[in-house]
Amino acid sequence: MPLSADVPGWDMFKNTGTNLHDIVAFNHTSLVRQNHGPGCGAYPTDPELAQGWKWLSDRSLELKLKQGVKYQDLPPMNGREFVASDVVFTIEKQWPKMSWYKPITDAIDKIEAPDKYTVRINLKSPFAVFPDKAFMANVANIVAPEIFEGKADLVRQDQNVGLGPFVLTSYVIGVKATQKRSPNYATIRPGLPYLDGLDQYVIPDSSSQAAALRAGKLDFGTIQWEPAVIRDLQRTAPNLGSQVCPFETPPAITMRADKPPFNDVRVRRAISMAVDREALIRSVYVGMAWPTYSSITSMLGDYHLPQDKLPADIRRYVEYHPDDAKKLLTEAGYPDGFETTVIFTPRYGSVHRGISEAMVDYLGKIGIKAKIEVREYGRYLDSVLAGGNYEGMSTLWPSSAGDPDTPLWDTHHSTSTGRNRSHVNDPKMDKLLEAQRAAVDDAQRREIVYEAQRYWAQQLYYISFPQVPYAAFYQPYVKDVYHKAYDNKAKDDYMVFIWLDK
Repeated sequence: MPLSADVPGWDMFKNTGTNLHDIVAFNHTSLVRQNHGPGCGAYPTDPELAQGWKWLSDRSLELKLKQGVKYQDLPPMNGREFVASDVVFTIEKQWPKMSWYKPITDAIDKIEAPDKYTVRINLKSPFAVFPDKAFMANVANIVAPEIFEGKADLVRQDQNVGLGPFVLTSYVIGVKATQKRSPNYATIRPGLPYLDGLDQYVIPDSSSQAAALRAGKLDFGTIQWEPAVIRDLQRTAPNLGSQVCPFETPPAITMRADKPPFNDVRVRRAISMAVDREALIRSVYVGMAWPTYSSITSMLGDYHLPQDKLPADIRRYVEYHPDDAKKLLTEAGYPDGFETTVIFTPRYGSVHRGISEAMVDYLGKIGIKAKIEVREYGRYLDSVLAGGNYEGMSTLWPSSAGDPDTPLWDTHHSTSTGRNRSHVNDPKMDKLLEAQRAAVDDAQRREIVYEAQRYWAQQLYYISFPQVPYAAFYQPYVKDVYHKAYDNKAKDDYMVFIWLDK
């Protein structure tokens, strides 16, 4: 299977990009795992390290852990038993290192292990979706303090000794990572994984990955964010198995809503109304797209409020009306437009490039003079993704998860310093998000989330674009592939369960 790039470092809590997690996700595991079965939007979870949990009160959660679970047979763990204090250590010491996880760790008042197999988490306030928010994230791995060797961070490849299904035996920069089956994973899931090992080859370009699949040099691979490559591979390699899902969250334009001109809602509405989304689908997406106006997409089931259910006066803001966009700019005091920058990184593929180039054209037609700034992925991570330290506008992927709290709270709540890249500080939105987070009744919460989506479409702190395809391709002898658009632990969810019929 392919890797898109080399790793930036070996600490999964400091480096949360997919480059690292596509490797170390195999070496570690989390409290729950996304269930294995068909359906793009199937988000239910199965027990992994946690046997289950229950609410003791609206602020207190108790987890019961599986017993007899063993770490990998490598130093410094040497097959020792997994215990509750490992969960406490991870949540207290490691999760806070992830800036966008801060709203989760900040919600905890106290965490303790009353015995070897029980963890109690006391929250500062009611947080009904805390388990989905905290345990479903693709970086919510549980680790032991020993692997840090008394230091704050992991710095070496061989320190990634965990509870996962595979052991990383070697990594050659620019070439490949080699993994072998960990027999101790059977203490979590007897009989798994089926595979004896994995070779992960560094192939940065999606077209090259497709060529390797077509030539039979790869058994399995995922192509994401590249609709033209996916369509061509389906056409030229009909022998390959394939499953295509919409990527769980859509690409978006973020902007500094805390500064002129983007702090004026009329400017943000004008930008949204300048975008011809149907033309984007025909051109940039080559017809492979799922329209949406926010990050609460149909992948979230009943929590998604379809665009045609928006009130007509609000729906106009997410439709193509360039003449009205010009009028709004004039009302906002910009009859001749203004100058700005659209930042993008090549790491996110042709769709982000196409959207960025199209935005320059669309904005130009309503008088806004925009230019593209291309940023190398590392610099993009340090500026745009690390809390929104940039000027102007940028393309990005908003937060994604199997619950609406993450794409709403992380991008819009005023206390979300890690993923609130538009610097939103809106008391009404804060109140809505706090209310849905505290709601225990599903129907009540759903109505609050609907209202938040209507408010999203009015305020437009982020301009959402259609969802892109995310495809799994595999040779005919690869069996039991169930592709998910939301990967709880990157590619790990496939590799634990698949087997080869050859």
